[in-house]
Amino acid sequence: MGIVPPRLEQRVLVLNRLWQPVNIVGVLRAMSLLFRGRASAIHADPSGHRVMSSEEWMRFLRGGPAA
Repeated sequence: MGIVPPRLEQRVLVLNRLWQPVNIVGVLRAMSLLFRGRASAIHADPSGHRVMSSEEWMRFLRGGPAA
C-alpha cells in the first residue's frame, strides 16, 4: 500500500438538507459524493458561506468565479 497524501487523510463533515451533521467521511468519499451529484461543497469565509456544485467548486479552486 502506498503513502496517502496528508490532504487525503483529512475528514469531511457531511450535513443533511436541514444542515444537521449526519456523518464524517474521508476526502475521497466526499469527492465521490460531490462529483456524482449527491452532495454540494460549502465554502466558508469571514463574509459568509457559499454552497457550490462540483462544477462551481472546480472553478472556485482554479481561481475563477464560483457562480
